[in-house]
Amino acid sequence: MTSREQPSRKRPRSEDASLKNSLSDSERETHEDLIFIRPMRPLSVEPDRDDKFWYKDGNVVLVAGNVAFRVYRGLLASQSTVLDDLCSADPAWHVDGCPVVHMSDRAEEVRSLLSVLINGKTYITKREVSFEDLAIWIRLAHKYRIADLLENSLRRPSLQSPHHSITAVNLARLTETSSILPLALYDCCQLPVETLLNGHTYPGGRVEKLSADDVQRCIQALSVLGVQRTLAIVKSMDLSACGYSCRFECADHVSAIKTELLEDLKSPGCRHPLCSWARFMGQYNRDMTSNVKNSAHPMCPRCIKTVIQSHGQVLLECWKNLPELLGIEVEGWATAQDA
Repeated sequence: MTSREQPSRKRPRSEDASLKNSLSDSERETHEDLIFIRPMRPLSVEPDRDDKFWYKDGNVVLVAGNVAFRVYRGLLASQSTVLDDLCSADPAWHVDGCPVVHMSDRAEEVRSLLSVLINGKTYITKREVSFEDLAIWIRLAHKYRIADLLENSLRRPSLQSPHHSITAVNLARLTETSSILPLALYDCCQLPVETLLNGHTYPGGRVEKLSADDVQRCIQALSVLGVQRTLAIVKSMDLSACGYSCRFECADHVSAIKTELLEDLKSPGCRHPLCSWARFMGQYNRDMTSNVKNSAHPMCPRCIKTVIQSHGQVLLECWKNLPELLGIEVEGWATAQDA
């Protein structure tokens, strides 16, 4: 990670009150946890030393939950003015001669943050990163104002499981990254309604929930998504406009496939108009003898390509209108889809 261009100036304790009063409501809420509320006496039980981040020559001890991390104050200060301020406060107690700083974060979050701070940016770019780690980096980089880590983490692609979509929405809201919201909210619409309403429970008991407004957005979008899927099927499964005279019976077969798809819409959860049909239609390729479905409705490759292209145009229109469907504004969204 890059160091700050100028060394930080230590803020006298007497300035805490004036700084606190100058903050916005959201900033004040963040700083309550970080700077202005500190434990007044040592913990009754000495925390466990972390197996990974306990350096014998470290000069500050971070305590998160019941885990202690002995690291280097200069490293933390070079990454974050907020962490610098936190470490500059008069400590309530010491461990092995090192000042102790209480963190309001969970131990696994602090451990993940230290992993990237100590190993630098290459830790992000040269390894597979789990969504869980990425979410931690975004949250804590925002909280502790580590600008380069936040920027790199928001740009870092990460495969998501369906339940990660709730976290993705909340991270987009936290960091005001509106470009993430359409797809993240759309993915939330694919979750079971119970999860949408009550949130997802992670191992350890932490529950990630959408705000009431975002839950309402998703609930209102569900019926529209169902209509869009119906229209996508009807518009895409029409070979009459292509002007190609097929010597096979593809028109009859595509009509039969359309009927089956419309029947599938009666099943709960069928509301996904934005998925590609390339693999789906490939099952009906009469030239691929390994396909299990081509014996029932075999189609020639040219007609399959026509259907896939027609469906692609429908998807593009759905994608352009996604923010409006979800009741959000994303500047430049529609233009970006044409690029």
